[in-house]
Amino acid sequence: MDVFSGITLTKQAYDLLKVIKDGRDQALVKQAAGELYEKITELQMLNAELAASFAVEQEKVKQAEGELAKLKAF
Repeated sequence: MDVFSGITLTKQAYDLLKVIKDGRDQALVKQAAGELYEKITELQMLNAELAASFAVEQEKVKQAEGELAKLKAF
């Protein structure tokens, strides 16, 4: 998954919220609520993946800064 997937999932979740809010048909509302739950779960998974990627990139930056400091000290 990537950031664009997250944007798409967010829009789909928003659309489902509108269906639930405006829904008068209980079956349709129930179906939309179930789909919304799935989208929220997908967004949570994407968030975890992005957080892990961010942590890895932060570590790379710290390592590069350490190497740069060593080169400057040399």
